[in-house]
Amino acid sequence: MAAKWRWPVDNGTGGNARRLYSKPERQAALMHMRRVLDEGGTVARAATELRIPKHTLYCWREVAEGRRKPKRRGRSARPGWKPVSIVATAMPAAVTSPGIVVLGPRGLRMEGLTVASIAELVRALD
Repeated sequence: MAAKWRWPVDNGTGGNARRLYSKPERQAALMHMRRVLDEGGTVARAATELRIPKHTLYCWREVAEGRRKPKRRGRSARPGWKPVSIVATAMPAAVTSPGIVVLGPRGLRMEGLTVASIAELVRALD
C-alpha cells in the first residue's frame, strides 16, 4: 500500500509541489493510518510510510470524523472573492482625445487640463 504513495519531493518548484488526492485515496491512507495505530505505531510513522506530511493525515482524519470542513480549492474558496462575468460591449464610434495630458513624477498623470489650469499648476509648483 505505502509503496504506491509518493508525495512529490521536487518537480522544479523547490519542493513545494502539492498533489490533490481523490476521496478513495484519502480513505485508503486513513485506513493505513488506523492499521499503523492499531499496531502501536504513530501517525508520524504512517505518514512517513505513505510519504505524505503527517499534518495532512491529521486533517483528513478530522474531516472524516466531521470535526473539520474539507478544504475547497481554487479562487472561489477565498473569502470575499465572487465569480464575475466579462461581457464585451461595443466600442464608441469615435474616441475623443483627452485634451492636454501632463505627466509628472512617480507616474502622476493629469488629463483634461486647460491652458489656464496648467499655468496655475506650474506657478504652484515653483
